[in-house]
Amino acid sequence: MKFLLRLIVVALLSTPAMADPTANATQALQMAEAAEAEQRWEDAARHYADLVRLEPSVVNLIRAHRFSRKLNDIPTASIYSAQMVDLARAEGVSYTLASALGAHSWDLANLGNYDAAEPLYRELVEVNRSVFGSQSPYLVVSLDNLAILLGETGREAEAETLLREAVMVARQAYGAEHPDYANQLNDLANLLIKTGRLDEADPLLREAVEVMETAKGVDDMHAKILRNSYERFLANRPPQ
Repeated sequence: MKFLLRLIVVALLSTPAMADPTANATQALQMAEAAEAEQRWEDAARHYADLVRLEPSVVNLIRAHRFSRKLNDIPTASIYSAQMVDLARAEGVSYTLASALGAHSWDLANLGNYDAAEPLYRELVEVNRSVFGSQSPYLVVSLDNLAILLGETGREAEAETLLREAVMVARQAYGAEHPDYANQLNDLANLLIKTGRLDEADPLLREAVEVMETAKGVDDMHAKILRNSYERFLANRPPQ
């Protein structure tokens, strides 16, 4: 079904004209949203493609991109997010470019196209740093995503540098008692475990658990995940 949906969307993106000459972007959006609400996925895909062709704005591309992501149709989503990047560059609005870069780099990375995703992630880090400042949650997310990609491709040293910066920025952006700060501590700890530095990972994992349990409560799902992860770490750790 996903393959068929993707073919429909890609074909319609290049169709020169709609069958109904009276249709317009507003109608296309209304029909797309109605079809989506009724779970008529192929109809929704066709109408979103019409919408983008009739009025290829960043806003409409975001709508079509969101729909494709909702269906986990990342190949089609990447078509839309690539167009978002092109339009955002043409418009020259940094906030829009940051959003478009984030969407497209994520799509490419999730398709396994790390070579194409990496320069976009790097650009996104610098755009976020410039636009939102050095203490922004947006900077935290982009640093973390780039670090994950580097870790996946065997560049742990650079990934560690980025994750350490992400921890520092997260502490400033969220505060030392925020769950997102705990998540950044956990990400850095996991990289250290991967590189065999268990003594350095231990206090980070312990702090992550304490922060998450204090912020969310010991019965929270995320707190339980971190607690269980830390207990497994301790159980599997070689005797000192």
